[in-house]
Amino acid sequence: MKCNSEEVKFENKEIADKFIGIFDNNFLINTSFLEFSSENSINKCEYCDKTFNYNSSLKRHIRIHTKETPYKCEYCNKTFKQSSDLKNHVTTIHIGETPYKCGYCDKTFALNSYLVRHVKLHTQEKRYGCKYCDKKFDRKSDLDVHMRIHTGYSPYKCEYCDKTFKQGGHLKRHIIIHTGEKPYICEYCYEFFNQKLQLNSHINSYHI
Repeated sequence: MKCNSEEVKFENKEIADKFIGIFDNNFLINTSFLEFSSENSINKCEYCDKTFNYNSSLKRHIRIHTKETPYKCEYCNKTFKQSSDLKNHVTTIHIGETPYKCGYCDKTFALNSYLVRHVKLHTQEKRYGCKYCDKKFDRKSDLDVHMRIHTGYSPYKCEYCDKTFKQGGHLKRHIIIHTGEKPYICEYCYEFFNQKLQLNSHINSYHI
């Protein structure tokens, strides 16, 4: 009997060594798959008290403190903490692929998470109603964002000027004015733009 691909987790290395030692050559364990729990403090964050089961999880967490962004976009040089964030950025901003199709309508999406959220519009009752108007939402977070239209609450403040915004996405688009970043690229001529609206206008004027 062989066990070369199953992940085995132990409380510490001493227990792991004893466990491995009780088996003969008929039961093989690939030690490269062994992970140790956070109780031995091996995977403890040096900046805070959080501990993690896996060293890879600790490395991702530490980037929150160090602000390290090792994953760089080849199109616009923007950097990210996680490889998954970079992949999502390239897919949604630069490539424009929308492989995820809704089974209830003809809409397509760049990310599966976007599709999952959209499908709820078809399948779920909108339980969260606005007390100021007739709009309803399937998620409380969406209701909270909508309520800012009525209350005027703008929690997102620009670090370069005094402007504030109701949504984080609006702040990100505004900051580009200060940084000069141009994350939107034309797939026809590879010209860069700092606003998606400018990119769409360019494509309609010169390529369609």
